[in-house]
Amino acid sequence: MKRRGAFVVIELIITIVVLVLVALVFVPAVVKIQENARIEAVQKQLKSITDGGKTYLQETQLKSVDYPTLVKRNLITPAESVLGESYDSIVILSTGGTVTVTTSLGREVSVVY
Repeated sequence: MKRRGAFVVIELIITIVVLVLVALVFVPAVVKIQENARIEAVQKQLKSITDGGKTYLQETQLKSVDYPTLVKRNLITPAESVLGESYDSIVILSTGGTVTVTTSLGREVSVVY
């Protein structure tokens, strides 16, 4: 009977080790998936800003418009920061281009328009 008790302890230890190994594999993968989803959200906001800016520029025949102007004129809804980025310095040009923001982690997210 005592041998069975020792065997149960070994089974328990092995089970815990396997669960820890599984967690070590899946936790970084989940974190990466979450980060990619947040970056996609930032890209979606940038796309919305550029679309609003292009529409405004076509209607007004101006050469450029900045993000604060688009928000002030209620042409777009203010973008909320997802990864600590700021949209205030974005300028949309009538000739097209690329808009880039930098996240709080130092990663640049860009959209070509």
